[in-house]
Amino acid sequence: MNILIAAGGTGGHLYPGLAIAEEFQRRKSDASITFIGTKDGIESWVLPKEGYPLFFITSSGIKGKSLAKKAKTLAYLPLGLFQSLLILLKLKPDMVVGVGGYVSGPLMLSAVFLGLPTLIHEQNFYPGLTNRILSRLVGRIAISFPDSFTFFPKEKVVFTGNPIRRKFLEGYASNDLPKIAEKFTLLIFGGSQGSHRINMTVLSMLPFLESIRDKLFIIHQTGFNDLDIVKKRYEEMGFVALVKPFIFNMYECYHRANLVLCR
Repeated sequence: MNILIAAGGTGGHLYPGLAIAEEFQRRKSDASITFIGTKDGIESWVLPKEGYPLFFITSSGIKGKSLAKKAKTLAYLPLGLFQSLLILLKLKPDMVVGVGGYVSGPLMLSAVFLGLPTLIHEQNFYPGLTNRILSRLVGRIAISFPDSFTFFPKEKVVFTGNPIRRKFLEGYASNDLPKIAEKFTLLIFGGSQGSHRINMTVLSMLPFLESIRDKLFIIHQTGFNDLDIVKKRYEEMGFVALVKPFIFNMYECYHRANLVLCR
């Protein structure tokens, strides 16, 4: 069974795609999974660590962009479609899966054009632009929230919930985290790219935690932009903190945490 998954841009799209890939391989031992992404997305440096083959296409987002960048994105579309067609003709997948975001658009449109079996998955209650457009064309639509039925053609929809990697469910542990005995563990993150608002709010609250500082172990995923300022502030105030721009073993952090601060 040969499956292509278009996933990337941010962790919110990539990691559900990884969970889907793992489940396919768990149920079908002969399943071959290939990811499609862009060179600028998180997938370009996460997927090599996960061991999945990755093909790149040219694509970028429209939402929240300036008029000039939107025009540039639209100009990229024919190239992305051509690249997608070449990949599909080369790999001849049995099924093509998209998990939303700008990476999914060209590949899923090309798969529909070639008459291949297609599925999209929507992680959010309110679907993104790409999935709203694709929903009229693809064969099946998987949703995470029951009430999202209203946004899609009902005859195509299957309620699956949001895919979760098995390491989150099975208590997987490695030796990647330091062993801090008898400390309350606070996990802080704001998505794969970090959240400046969360980072700055946490720094402003540290003076209020000084009385319990010696009882705390903080794990903080900052994103790349705020890494240095957050790390320096923890050090200045004497907090025991593991500060990373991105955490690959998030499943272990979940199992270690007593409390999670996120969005």
